[in-house]
Amino acid sequence: MEETKKCPYCGETILAAAKKCKYCGEWLPEEDSEPSEKKMIACPVCGEEIEEGTKECPYCHEPVTQEKQTKETEIPNAAPPVEPPVTQKISEEKKPDNQTRGFFDYYFVDAFFKHYADFSGKISRKQFWMGYLCYALLITVLSCLDLLLGSLFIITILASLALTVPSIAFVIRRLHDIGKSGWWILIYLVPLIGPIWYLILLCKKGESLSERVKHRTSDYIVWVIGIILIILSITISLSSENNSSSDDYAYTEEIDEFMNDTEEDISDNETNYTGESADSRIVQWASDFYTNYVFNDYIEDYGFIDQYCTAQLKQELRDAYEYDGEGYALWLFRSGFQDGPSDECYITGVTDLGNGWFSIAMVDMGNEAERIVEIVDEDGFLKFNAIEQ
Repeated sequence: MEETKKCPYCGETILAAAKKCKYCGEWLPEEDSEPSEKKMIACPVCGEEIEEGTKECPYCHEPVTQEKQTKETEIPNAAPPVEPPVTQKISEEKKPDNQTRGFFDYYFVDAFFKHYADFSGKISRKQFWMGYLCYALLITVLSCLDLLLGSLFIITILASLALTVPSIAFVIRRLHDIGKSGWWILIYLVPLIGPIWYLILLCKKGESLSERVKHRTSDYIVWVIGIILIILSITISLSSENNSSSDDYAYTEEIDEFMNDTEEDISDNETNYTGESADSRIVQWASDFYTNYVFNDYIEDYGFIDQYCTAQLKQELRDAYEYDGEGYALWLFRSGFQDGPSDECYITGVTDLGNGWFSIAMVDMGNEAERIVEIVDEDGFLKFNAIEQ
């Protein structure tokens, strides 16, 4: 097998006895003569170190013209830095302040509105997460605004619906940046492992880089308004909670006071009415009964029944009670209306119909009504004996 050697000019393999390279056409130096030291330059195409005067790069096999060689810088005994391949990265070069974009303009407006339905582009990892932070801040501020206005989160819901499309496009562009298809967004639907995998994909470093941004006056105004709304909503919420607790305490005190008054009324009813005017006694007695018991929805102790009703009527009220547990159908004393124009309930008059029967006129939940009852005197105590149905 014939011996071979490499051409000192183009690097191709040629026969050892060759005097001229058949590839580059250069005459080869004599073996007994000392070869002259060649200057090294960088290939203008691939950046690899080659000898000056080489017509074709032995690495990328691109032609190297004399014009290109003269423009290259000489590299003494060292390989030049290799230029990175051209990518779709966003330049991070510093721009003048008047050209630098604002914080919210770049991270939120650009991501969500200028690329509202862009499902084909790319977005850097930093712009994605900073944009997500701006989105969360917007929803928080709008929720606080709803609390202040008492609008049942209508503003927040409308804003969320309006940002649904750009939010999906936002994630898809992030997946494109790491070399994934937008359909990878569906990985979130996989139980258990899906959300974790989805989060890892969104945190991976991609190809794109973020632009340089600077806080402008409009950015500071947005921050201040957001913070003020959040503080106001928290303050009002805490104040409302304290007022609610005070109202509950006042309501409890009112119930306790009412129960104490009720016990006093029972004691008063046990007093013998002998010697009092029958008409005034019946009116006052019936009014007390209706006010304290019939129109009262918070009765827990039915001990007063024995004081106001005969044994016969007591049994009838017990039989008419439709619920579990101990109780009496006191609604038989009322008008029978299920609802009314107001919550007002009171006695307007008592009329003697004769033979122990009385007509009790009332306003029941704002409705004017009348109930016919029989009242008897049992051992000096007034008691209801019957209710006309």
